[in-house]
Amino acid sequence: MKFKTGKDKVFKQDLETIIESVRNEEHISFAKFCDGEWAIMTNTFTSEVQHNEWTFDPRKPEDAAIQNRLVKSFLYKNSRYFIGIAGPAVWGLRTFMEMKQGSQQEEEMITWADIFVNANYKQYVDELIPLFSKRPVVLFCNSAATTEQAPFDVVKMFTVEDRAWHSGFGLVEEAKSFIIENDIENHIFLFACGPIGNVLCHELTDFSENNTYLDVGSTLNPYLGLQKYHRPYYDEDSKYAKHEGVWAYES
Repeated sequence: MKFKTGKDKVFKQDLETIIESVRNEEHISFAKFCDGEWAIMTNTFTSEVQHNEWTFDPRKPEDAAIQNRLVKSFLYKNSRYFIGIAGPAVWGLRTFMEMKQGSQQEEEMITWADIFVNANYKQYVDELIPLFSKRPVVLFCNSAATTEQAPFDVVKMFTVEDRAWHSGFGLVEEAKSFIIENDIENHIFLFACGPIGNVLCHELTDFSENNTYLDVGSTLNPYLGLQKYHRPYYDEDSKYAKHEGVWAYES
């Protein structure tokens, strides 16, 4: 799988590239880095983000230590590991260019961090989520989630609390043990657990390439009983559901 680049890069088509890859059961990995992750990587103090989900204080040694793991996930290179970055139309051209250049990734390995949301969300729901039912799913999500209404088979659920960015790093080793002990292959790992999802995506890809690893963020909240974490783009009539990502490139 490779993304289009330059003038050929289109928001909808990048999503379709991912959908086709998952449909073909390719073992790809996707980690998204948006403004919050960029704030952490650039040592920007961040107080309580939506619903107290996470904070970051660069003055704290423990925060600096976990920041290092996030940076590694941003810079990690693998022929099947793709990243999403903050688009210029939402977070500004400067942030976009700093992220694009700072990642040191080839452009064909990069797409939008919000590739699954906004104007792409309906297609994501209609075409990508049904593909999750074709393979066993390992889900990383908030402990308040329920899977009874999930439209796919969750064979294993790892849960985190709010602020998992500080408390959930033990999941990396737990997940590795789960893979080894159960000889896990051809599963889909879905990360809906904030910035730690990036670290999990990177370190599990590096550990076992025989699975698909996708950082899906808040896209599954409506299926997991997580009304507390509602996002405006769920509403098809909202301005967010009409927003299409744009790309900036050198002429």
